[in-house]
Amino acid sequence: MANIVGISGSLRKYSFNAGLLRAAAEAVPEDKRSIIPDLPPAKKIAWLQSAFKMDFFADAKAAPLDTKKPGDQKPTNFDNMTPQAIMAKGYKTK
Repeated sequence: MANIVGISGSLRKYSFNAGLLRAAAEAVPEDKRSIIPDLPPAKKIAWLQSAFKMDFFADAKAAPLDTKKPGDQKPTNFDNMTPQAIMAKGYKTK
């Protein structure tokens, strides 16, 4: 994560500090730029810094539900088991 600090005090459109603020805003993903509030430059850079610090703009990709493959164990045949034996199979033994 890059830290960008700048206070745009100049009224010129292409001042160095205003360029820093534009660069910080361009670091935000395109689909999330519309949520950047219209604040004075010093408050806007503080807002952007806290948003980057909280990973607000990170793409959250959900992990797949089942990442583990089943083991090489054969399924248990429950045909000739009593109900108590079937229930006992559900508990781990040391």
